[in-house]
Amino acid sequence: MQQIKHKICVHVVEASGLPIIPEGYILAASVGDTHLNTDSFNGKGNSCTIDTKLVWEASKQDISKLKSRNIPIKIQCLRRARKKDNQKCVGNLLFSIRNIPFVPQEKIEEITAHWYKMTKTSSGFTKGNIEILMAIAITKDACGTPEDGFSDDDSSVRKYLSQRDSGRDLKGQIYQELLELEHWKRKQKNEFLCNLKQKEEVLLNHLSNQWSNQRSEESDKLAQNLRDCVELKESLESEHKTLRELMAKSERCKCRQQSQREESSKQILLENELLRKENKALKDKLENESSLKEEIQLLTKELRNVANVLRDCDKSKTLYKEELAKIHDILKDICLNRTESRRKTLDLQNILQKEYREMVEERREIESVKQSLYF
Repeated sequence: MQQIKHKICVHVVEASGLPIIPEGYILAASVGDTHLNTDSFNGKGNSCTIDTKLVWEASKQDISKLKSRNIPIKIQCLRRARKKDNQKCVGNLLFSIRNIPFVPQEKIEEITAHWYKMTKTSSGFTKGNIEILMAIAITKDACGTPEDGFSDDDSSVRKYLSQRDSGRDLKGQIYQELLELEHWKRKQKNEFLCNLKQKEEVLLNHLSNQWSNQRSEESDKLAQNLRDCVELKESLESEHKTLRELMAKSERCKCRQQSQREESSKQILLENELLRKENKALKDKLENESSLKEEIQLLTKELRNVANVLRDCDKSKTLYKEELAKIHDILKDICLNRTESRRKTLDLQNILQKEYREMVEERREIESVKQSLYF
């Protein structure tokens, strides 16, 4: 039987989206517990050439275990540092072994390289996408040669091979039958191994297709989630900006309200002062009115007294008129009886008329004073 060794070959051609830094970068790849690193290179913005091959040797059983367990090839882009502990991971990429094709050794150079997008792990380090151009394949090399088409563990064939030169017909016939039987066994075993290999390849291809579909769906979901996160970030930034604007507006409104309150308080104080002055003036007016009321009461009392005096005067005038009338009658009688005394009576009459006129004028004056007092 042939002993076959497999090789997992990763050919990293270029990288893009890395800013230029003096320290440089390295690519670290690992399959299980095996780690390999590329030489250091400097980022050149859009693209930088790496052209490095990373190769892992493994047996067929190891490859089958890796594919059955779905262990990926992990590739990390590290920012170089003097100490390995200080190396910072900028981006990483997981590539499933199930998606790696089997290629003969002579066709390894014909594999087409593809661009793969790395997931950024350092936020704010670079604004663009980090991508690497690489080709991945699994090759196999044959080593060791079989002995006459038989394995070394076949004791019966080795026994009869030692007796090939015996020359006996029976032994030669038995040897021929055993040789045909071993050829048949080998043929059946090869057919079984080929069928098993075909079934294994079909199953691995089916699993790889499922994994690629699942990976594409997950990558689409991840891209959608990233887009949603970016949209959410933009919406949060816009909301934060609007919140800041609202807070600034509220502060300005608070300042305006405070100034308006201060102005209103000043106006209220001025109005209170004016109201106090008006209240004081009204109190003074009320006091003046009370004094006027008292004066009016005094004047009304005086008017009443004057009215009583006028009534008394009227009574006295009526009595005086009656007396004058009596005197006039007496004077008439005296005039008739005495001529001499006529002159005297005439003088007395003139005097009485004069007094009567004076009394009338006094009465008019009293009436005018009375009217002035009432008005």
